[in-house]
Amino acid sequence: MLLPPQYAFLLKEPGPRILQEALKLFGTKEQVGPGSNPTLLKWADELGDKLGTAYARWAETFYTDDLIPWCGLFIAYVVDKANDAKRPERAPITKYLSAGEWAHWGIGVDKAELGDILVFVRPGGGHVGIYIGEDQFNYHVLGGNQA
Repeated sequence: MLLPPQYAFLLKEPGPRILQEALKLFGTKEQVGPGSNPTLLKWADELGDKLGTAYARWAETFYTDDLIPWCGLFIAYVVDKANDAKRPERAPITKYLSAGEWAHWGIGVDKAELGDILVFVRPGGGHVGIYIGEDQFNYHVLGGNQA
């Protein structure tokens, strides 16, 4: 996997399992032109089958095109893959396709640390990603549906 140079340290970082699983998916993108990336559609199907909730089944039928924002789907898939069967409290939130809903998952903290989930609010929606670091002007996150 080829990460930008400033993030190469992550490949040596044991880090949280959520981060480890997310790094395995680095570089996943929408399919250019007609059609959708089958990997993204597969994530929705897998979560629908595994979670089996009414929402997960709905999300499986709703998520049919990679033009639909998929940052929440990415985080739900990563959380599911990182989940330890002994820790069911780590399951994705109920309405996992919605970036803003991730603000209700986990425990809030005053200062983000490597692997924490950050939720951003912007006009017309939001974004959710995994905290990697920050500089004077920006948070750096690893997530789906972002450049």
